[in-house]
Amino acid sequence: MGVNNAIPHLVPISVDPADIDFMGHVNNASYLKWVQDA
Repeated sequence: MGVNNAIPHLVPISVDPADIDFMGHVNNASYLKWVQDA
């Protein structure tokens, strides 16, 4: 069970200005959407 057979992959995303809040952080809902889309 100690062997990790996961295959890493990259998913490019585009960050829209609407994804950034007034403090310059990514909105949590946008981050969750990116994770679900991956």
